[in-house]
Amino acid sequence: MPAVTSAIRTVFASFAELGSVRRVWLWLRSEGLTFPMQTHYGAAIQWIDPIYTAIYHVLTNPVYAGAYVYGKSRRQITLDATGRRKRQTRKLPRSEWSVLIPEHHTGFIDWATHEANRSRIAANTHPQPHHSGQMASAASGRQSKPRRAFREFRPYGTCPTAVAPQIEQGEAGQRGGNALAPSAPMPTWLCHDT
Repeated sequence: MPAVTSAIRTVFASFAELGSVRRVWLWLRSEGLTFPMQTHYGAAIQWIDPIYTAIYHVLTNPVYAGAYVYGKSRRQITLDATGRRKRQTRKLPRSEWSVLIPEHHTGFIDWATHEANRSRIAANTHPQPHHSGQMASAASGRQSKPRRAFREFRPYGTCPTAVAPQIEQGEAGQRGGNALAPSAPMPTWLCHDT
């Protein structure tokens, strides 16, 4: 399983550099890397195109940080409107887990790094429902800003060296910097050479 171990290590190393689940996911896809997936315990591992939820689960699962965990979810049986029994699995908040033993075994990262990663992920911007057009702006009481005209798109990492450091410094979208293309399927940056 060295290939699986390598793939997991790559996810953690990429997150340490890029700082967001989405960026790691997009980077893996842009590099053409595959990701191991096991549909259920004992099933053969399949190598698939990375999916966001798989990357998210690796980064947030305490088992990868060496913790023993039990009781993260609870099964419930409820009745629907017609009186039929319906089984549901409900994820529990960490405070309600039955067992959590940090540093139980050697993990891919240490417990402190795992906790820092959780905080970093929680602090990242989470997608909100999209509302477009004047009606949404009027309903929220905000004025819509005019959209900028994009001049040149280049894949991430191919901007001229004079502006590339500004990406790392978080000056994306500022004059002389770079901006993420709004609907690009891969991390694509607008390079301002002025």
